[in-house]
Amino acid sequence: MTNRKQAYLFMGDDEYPLTTAARELVGQLVPPAEQAFGLEIIEGRSDSEDEAVAIIKRCHEALVTPGFLMVRGKLVWWRSVTFLGDVRLAANEAIKAAMKELTGALEAGHAGDATLLMTAPKLDKRSALYKLFSSRFEVREFMLPEKAYQVEQMAREKIPRALKDRGITADADALELMQARVGADSRLIEMEAEKLALFLGERRRATRQDVQAVVSATPTSAMWDLQDAVGERNMKEALEIVGEFMAGKESPIGIVISLMNRVRDLMLYREALDQGWLRLGGRQAEWGGMPGEAEALLAAVFKRDPRSIHPFVIGKMVGQAKLYTAAELRRNQSLLMEAHESLVSSRVSGQTVLELTLVRLIR
Repeated sequence: MTNRKQAYLFMGDDEYPLTTAARELVGQLVPPAEQAFGLEIIEGRSDSEDEAVAIIKRCHEALVTPGFLMVRGKLVWWRSVTFLGDVRLAANEAIKAAMKELTGALEAGHAGDATLLMTAPKLDKRSALYKLFSSRFEVREFMLPEKAYQVEQMAREKIPRALKDRGITADADALELMQARVGADSRLIEMEAEKLALFLGERRRATRQDVQAVVSATPTSAMWDLQDAVGERNMKEALEIVGEFMAGKESPIGIVISLMNRVRDLMLYREALDQGWLRLGGRQAEWGGMPGEAEALLAAVFKRDPRSIHPFVIGKMVGQAKLYTAAELRRNQSLLMEAHESLVSSRVSGQTVLELTLVRLIR
């Protein structure tokens, strides 16, 4: 490999592409036939000060010690370094001292022909190590976006691509459900896409039913399933999901707050429909004619302007809003507030409160 650096830092919370890129670099720097003697892996996971110091010293020693049988161009992969992203551990004096020695060795070129590849979910960009990597070596970042709409957009790009790589297409409804269930985690997307491909067999097009059958629901996506069940007035499914939540020790108050958010959203869509601010034409949503005070409300109440949401999602929300009158939605918001108060102040079990509330919401 030309232009080989003395050190590389791959960092970020999007673990799958980070690890994939790291393995590709390892293969380029040290061919598989030479890895037995030319590659040394130092595991970087730690949650204690003493262990972290020992790990840093092992990495330091590996860098300055010649390779086995004088192998030239040894690669040290300092893998999954977690403790430098922990504020408490990173501030520890013993850890700081050990890191100062390691950074100094790299800066002075004491690693000789050895190359360091460091992979970490997080590293303080103010640290001397990061500044050294960014100024003299190479840094690659694999970060998930911070804003929810950016994560959503990333998932909308990753999921169809993962399916396409396996020769699969999917209905819009199937893609929407898969996104709700797996989010933007690259490794999870790849694993669930592979499961779906195996489930389909010779079929090459996935439906919502296929996704529902095999793609695992995370706690977050299960909450969306509950919101959708309430929005679609599907009492049987809503009660089943709540039962699963209670078996998993989910917070009843958290469930109520999540449902209050969905009812609030449906109230907005119901009002937009009734006032003519929102019109659906095929798969496209058109907003218009909204008075200034309504626009100010959107900015004040919602984390994300509903007018910027994907048309498919808007269509789903509109479909749910149409199943309730404005009066029913106002009543449901009151019922959820009563449920919240009951969960805080009464001794009735959370599951009983939730089940009774769901029946009153959906009936």
